Amino acid sequence: MKRKGYLGVVSSILILLLFGSLAYLVFLRGWGYYKDDWHLIWAGNALGLSGIIQLFTLDRPFMGVLYAITYRLLGESTLAWQVFGFLVRFCSALFFYWLVSAIWQKRSRLTLIMACIFLIYPGFLQQPNANTFQNHFIGLAAAILSIVFTIKSFQTKKYAWKLFFILASVFLTLFYLLIYEYMIGLEIVRFLLVDFTLQQKEALPVKKRLLRLFLGIIPYLIVLVVFLLWRFVIFNSTRAATDPGLIGAMYLSQPLPMLMRLILESLKDIFAVMISAWVVPLYQLSENLDYPSLLLAILIGAAGIAAWMLYTRKDVTSTKDGEFQSKHETLFLFVFGTLLASITLLPIILMNRDIHFSDQFDRYSLQASIGVAIAAGGLLSGIKNDVLQRWITACILGISLITHVCNGIYYTRFWSAQQQFWWQLSWRAPGVRRNTTLVALMPSGFGLAEGYEIWGPANRIYYPAEKDIILSGETMNQETLGWIQSKQSYGRVFRTFTYTVDFKNSLILSLPGNGSCLHVLGGDQLELSGNEGAVARLIAPISQPDLIDMDVNAAAPPEKIFGKEPAHEWCYYFQKISLERQRQNWPAAVELANDALSLNLQPVDNSEWMPLYVSYYQVGDMERTNEIGGILRASPEFIAPYCAQFTDEMIDKISADKDLSFLVFNICPHIVNE
Repeated sequence: MKRKGYLGVVSSILILLLFGSLAYLVFLRGWGYYKDDWHLIWAGNALGLSGIIQLFTLDRPFMGVLYAITYRLLGESTLAWQVFGFLVRFCSALFFYWLVSAIWQKRSRLTLIMACIFLIYPGFLQQPNANTFQNHFIGLAAAILSIVFTIKSFQTKKYAWKLFFILASVFLTLFYLLIYEYMIGLEIVRFLLVDFTLQQKEALPVKKRLLRLFLGIIPYLIVLVVFLLWRFVIFNSTRAATDPGLIGAMYLSQPLPMLMRLILESLKDIFAVMISAWVVPLYQLSENLDYPSLLLAILIGAAGIAAWMLYTRKDVTSTKDGEFQSKHETLFLFVFGTLLASITLLPIILMNRDIHFSDQFDRYSLQASIGVAIAAGGLLSGIKNDVLQRWITACILGISLITHVCNGIYYTRFWSAQQQFWWQLSWRAPGVRRNTTLVALMPSGFGLAEGYEIWGPANRIYYPAEKDIILSGETMNQETLGWIQSKQSYGRVFRTFTYTVDFKNSLILSLPGNGSCLHVLGGDQLELSGNEGAVARLIAPISQPDLIDMDVNAAAPPEKIFGKEPAHEWCYYFQKISLERQRQNWPAAVELANDALSLNLQPVDNSEWMPLYVSYYQVGDMERTNEIGGILRASPEFIAPYCAQFTDEMIDKISADKDLSFLVFNICPHIVNE
């Protein structure tokens, strides 16, 4: 490019900021807490900074200290964590831009392409999970800056600056390794990048160059040896996933299968980060996206394409500028970048982990994006037709933006579902009795993976002053389904904390989606939504609504976490009417029902007419009762399973109760004659 000096640097930074903003800031205010965030938020509130540090003592103690410092600064505000996560991620992109600019001097378009791809690489989609991954962002930023300082120490001739760069780089090396040991492959990346820089600087004999390189990296080798001694010899990791001893035992006991796995997973993962990352995440995210949202993503991608084409339109590049490169150099950069990506993945694969684009396992691709960006930049810079190069680059960046926007929409809706869940539960349940096990069923696509995603927010809302886990939580999967059906009780060990899951005291909560409100399952008669899945229908009879404590002051989700209380629309009235129905406070229930109907509020899910149907009957309003009964009878998705639950024995008992027999037989008249 012909933009030079500070103006060129500033304009390049602004382009990076533009692409970062399009990828991450559009939906940032709609992102919240997810998955691992919840046990950390609970620990910070219940146990303070020492509790956060304690969580990490078994595997990454320094990460706990760093997290505690960050929590102290940011608190529980979701917006603060999201802004901080973006700033750190953007800083890492600036450091990477500095790094590649120091190596490929006077190749401004090449380095900007690399930096843009690094910043919005579509193979890493955990940016909205900023609370958990801010440690990863900080570690990667420190690692990149450390490598920049190492290269600068070789390039500068001033002793004072050389000493500064070496000391700062050594400190940052130890800093990032203590945060996240999986990034240790970046030390080999450091060696290769410095060697490549030396080759470009002057043509030295191989032995002389390697000797100079070795002498220059001695400080980093010392740090690396010290870290490895601490990690493998002194420190005893009690978490299986990060225990080198346990992993080593697997290799010793199964050498051939583990070797085959190492080779095949290496090939698979490098293909994933280099090729699949541009296709698979976008396909997975867009497959379940509605058309207006997909169109929005495409428009933002198109804006990115237009921005790149406008920015590069006045650049006159030729082989004289050094912007274009030979086929040999193009191939070299692609192979070199692929090698760097492979090296960063190797420690992860050695520790029996791998990359796939689901369940957050794309997180291991973060450091590999360094190599991917260099390889992709090399390929793109090798296209000698300027217009074609600009268009292909723009389209690749556009695809990345579309992927991130689709991802941002997904996480916005995921957080919205969680907000709805906990706000509606607070309306429905003033309190939840101690030692209750909460089972949460979320809408399709937003399933919870771990129990702490339930007990974390539940204890934060209902028992914020307690230092123990008062309410346990469990998710539904093939393993836990059998346990809940048999009402088992068992202990759980989570990091340094223990708690009991007792399915004899289960309160099952379901947010079916498709417009349905939160439903507290259970009771003598199941009133299941037509949107409920098979699992909910299997376990609903085990739920005990009487575990809701109706005699305490209502707990409210903290606004700094869950946002302001939602507007009081249908779901608010449904929860309040259901609560008064459980209390058998029929006048209060009817008053709430009248208020809702006077506001023209009605359910999307017809099963939610049931509390109104029962309440109007109990106060003798037969006109309203029969009107709602007609709606229920005309709703096959609800009435068919509702009526089918009644056995002959249940029908006999119902027949003996005047009120109950009317309520049931009025909407299920056919079961009387069967």
